[in-house]
Amino acid sequence: MKKTMKTAARMTVVLMLALAGSAMADQPGEDLLRHSDALVSSESDFLQSVYWEGLRHWQEGNPVQALRELDYAAWQGSVAAAQRLCIMDAYGIGTEANSLKAMFWCEKAAAAGHDLAGVRRYLQDSWVATK
Repeated sequence: MKKTMKTAARMTVVLMLALAGSAMADQPGEDLLRHSDALVSSESDFLQSVYWEGLRHWQEGNPVQALRELDYAAWQGSVAAAQRLCIMDAYGIGTEANSLKAMFWCEKAAAAGHDLAGVRRYLQDSWVATK
């Protein structure tokens, strides 16, 4: 019963994200964000629940709590959350763009085997442009 409720809750969040997707479709990194959402399914139930809780807060218009949840999930070992934070911090999605934080989370995701070379290249190019 609990598993069914969890699955239903996740599906609700996925549906909400799909409906909101058209509003975010023009943002850089959107494909990578969707990849993070798919990647989380391979993680533990605990990490999945924290990740989806963060996205629920995002959809409810509470980006501060969303980032808090995703940050917690990433520090607990969620590669999906690390990847999502990398992208959000790099492109300023839901937060102010922060190249240092983005590179930190990109490196965490890369250490787990997820290549975010495009995001890292974007960050490097933006550093060169500001010098």
